[in-house]
Amino acid sequence: MLFRSTVTGSVTTIAGGFSFPNGIAEDLRGNLYVADSFQGTVTRMGQDGSNKAVWSASPLLSGNPAAPLPIGANGVAFDLLFQNVYVSNTSYQQIIRIPVECDGRAGTAQVFADGEHIDQTQSTTNALDGADGIAFDLFGNLYVAANANAEIQVISPSAQLIARYANPDRKSTRL
Repeated sequence: MLFRSTVTGSVTTIAGGFSFPNGIAEDLRGNLYVADSFQGTVTRMGQDGSNKAVWSASPLLSGNPAAPLPIGANGVAFDLLFQNVYVSNTSYQQIIRIPVECDGRAGTAQVFADGEHIDQTQSTTNALDGADGIAFDLFGNLYVAANANAEIQVISPSAQLIARYANPDRKSTRL
């Protein structure tokens, strides 16, 4: 991980040892949470790289070894109250929710939204296809950059696909 000073413009390495760092989020205490797509982990560390440790290594964060590019843990976001960390798993088309325990440790990871399940239950296709960067709005909806489908997909707090915003060559759909 690199840090660039906005004052001097200098770049400093603050942490190493990542295989494919692909998402980052910050908690209320200023800790950084880094998703490593190839290691299938979320690492927590201080902004200066101190106290670096794997925070979660749940198997749900691993990539699909049968995929052409086994990208697992990717986008990272906290929910509005910082009670859970959400991580997109690109090769499995899933969003994983990891509770933040009172002491800051990772709770048991679970599948929050699954693209295949959404497709089957909502009569749609390509839900969470290429799930990449993620972010929450103030209503608890999760916006997912579904890059393989060239869309932003919106998942409700109850894990339902509620909107799809496509590139200009495709139609946008409000479900």
